[in-house]
Amino acid sequence: MLDGITADVNELNILDGVTSTAAELNILDGVTSTAAELNLVDGSVKGTVVNTKAVIYGDSGEVNATTLQVGGTAITATPAEINYLDNDDLTAADITKLAALSATAAEINYLDNDDLTAADITKLAAITATADELNILDGVTSTAAEINVLDGITSTVSELNILDGVTSTAAEINLVDGSSAGTIVNSKAVIYGASGEVNATTIQVGGTAITATPAEINYLDNDALTAADITKLAAIDATAAELNILDGVTSTAAELNLVDGSVKGTVVNTKAVIYGDSGEVNATTLQVGGTAITATPAEINYLDNDALTAGDITKLAALTATAAEINYLDNDDLTAADITKLAAVDSTAAELNLVDGSSAGTIVNGKAVVYGSSGEVNATTLQVGGTAITATPAEINYLDNDDLTAADITKLAAITSTAAEINYLDNDDLTADDITKLAALSATAAELNILDGVTATAAELNYVDITTLGTAQASKAITVSSSSVIDFNNIDMTNVDINSGAIDGTAIGANSRSSGKFTALQASGNADFTSDVDISLDSGTAFRVGTTSNLLKSVLIVDTTDGSPQVTIAGDLVVNESITAGDTESGAIRIKGGLKYDVDTAKTAATTLSTSEHVVTTDSSGGAVSLSLPAAASNSGQEYQIVVIDNTNSTTLKPFAGEVIYDTDGSTLATTASPATLGANRIYKIMPINRKW
Repeated sequence: MLDGITADVNELNILDGVTSTAAELNILDGVTSTAAELNLVDGSVKGTVVNTKAVIYGDSGEVNATTLQVGGTAITATPAEINYLDNDDLTAADITKLAALSATAAEINYLDNDDLTAADITKLAAITATADELNILDGVTSTAAEINVLDGITSTVSELNILDGVTSTAAEINLVDGSSAGTIVNSKAVIYGASGEVNATTIQVGGTAITATPAEINYLDNDALTAADITKLAAIDATAAELNILDGVTSTAAELNLVDGSVKGTVVNTKAVIYGDSGEVNATTLQVGGTAITATPAEINYLDNDALTAGDITKLAALTATAAEINYLDNDDLTAADITKLAAVDSTAAELNLVDGSSAGTIVNGKAVVYGSSGEVNATTLQVGGTAITATPAEINYLDNDDLTAADITKLAAITSTAAEINYLDNDDLTADDITKLAALSATAAELNILDGVTATAAELNYVDITTLGTAQASKAITVSSSSVIDFNNIDMTNVDINSGAIDGTAIGANSRSSGKFTALQASGNADFTSDVDISLDSGTAFRVGTTSNLLKSVLIVDTTDGSPQVTIAGDLVVNESITAGDTESGAIRIKGGLKYDVDTAKTAATTLSTSEHVVTTDSSGGAVSLSLPAAASNSGQEYQIVVIDNTNSTTLKPFAGEVIYDTDGSTLATTASPATLGANRIYKIMPINRKW
């Protein structure tokens, strides 16, 4: 291997004292950078600005710079201002809108209103009413429903002329007649459902019907699916069977593409290696563990020598440099100290060559970035996380504004209005207060246009600002309810002349009022009494509550016909509290007919009985059931009927702590420590008397 070396002994002795390993010296293998270019990294610090030195990525891949340049143009926006763009909702289109804005900052600030929505701004585009006409609403508190009370009023011609200027036709307004939220009504307006959904039998785009079913369209509901994926389908002409060949393949598209263009026994760069007909592998370069073998086939064939021993090879183990590389030492200016410096260099030749041709503050494609004399970094394109920033320096410099905040940029993300629509705000007469008023409007542009031509004042419109339709209020217009009723709400009426009709069936016009007696008193709704109501019955009469068609089937009858008042209930009696027979021993509850108890769900686990239960059933098919009684001392007279439906496992009954259950013969049946075992298909009746069960 020393054949061809021209270095003399002194030059070779430069290596005397060098601590670099062969691997460290081999870093120079292939380096074309000059000393000046290599010195660009001398003094560089990762993530730190060092003027006229190479830029070194920080620990997190960050690049620090005093100034950023794109195509030689300096970006004057501060990092904080550029970071306003760090907003997932912000798009390039949002920034583009700024270019077409003619509104001043003060006019745009009208949008700084928590109650204002993009939809409110959009309404402005369709409003044809003048400012004077819209100002009629200044001070109006009536809702749309209250204003609609005017529908049906028998106004005079001059009063009807108030609507002069309404552009909607009756047919257009009738499109919502019969519409229902979230429901398909043919030939009627579409109304959003409660969740904002739109229901349709058929969807059309530009008059062409979409024939795919909702299930097929929902295939597109996939966060990983992109428009480019759909476009790819247009070029696929493979059959389903051919596509199914991929069923089970876990390789990525990039991995499968490695065999695209491969030829057996032939070198095809960046493609899969295919064995030749004789099993040979052809390659331009061989690598072992990522390290390229630079020896030629002829040089490798030097090893095909019977006289060559392993010892000979061992001697060369530390040398990987070629004769030409060893001849680099044939340099009078090279010293051992220069070689020693390489010991601390761990960059590869390719990495060192990145500074070959670099120039301070200048863009050199494919080379290292070197800070300019003022610490600036110049670039043709800026990228963040691999994504190119397409905004020009001038556009980015829009952020160079001390009054601009990240919150201002965030607001742009939610604005769907075009620049032209935002420019509606470019109006010297428009104030922030005017915009605030729009935020409270739920009416559409068409509904607002109804006011186009209205001459009534706000005070006049507020006459219909009522609380309840059909109920009179002071200083308000009188309205009629949907059931054609007017409630004057105890409001005094003076100089009223009623010449016809009747009140409670009594003809109007008599000189004196009715005595108040009625042959029949009927109420179609609730009869509410705010004080005691006394009903006096003469002997032999009855007070009945029932249907007018058959009082014999009355629900409630109070009868005094035999001199002994009694109450008869002909229907079901539902009692939510207790029934008490009376204060004397003679009081009694008599039941003529059957007595029916409600039976609750069977007990299947340990349960303490409550005072609201009477008939209790148990089912131990799924496990033992234990019933506990409440305290006898506080529940005297509380009766329980216990029915054991299933006794696959045991069913037991125990008294309250410290109490005893006695059998009918007076003997002890159960205690807390020794519960009673209940038999199957039996009914047990138990009641506490004088603090005993």
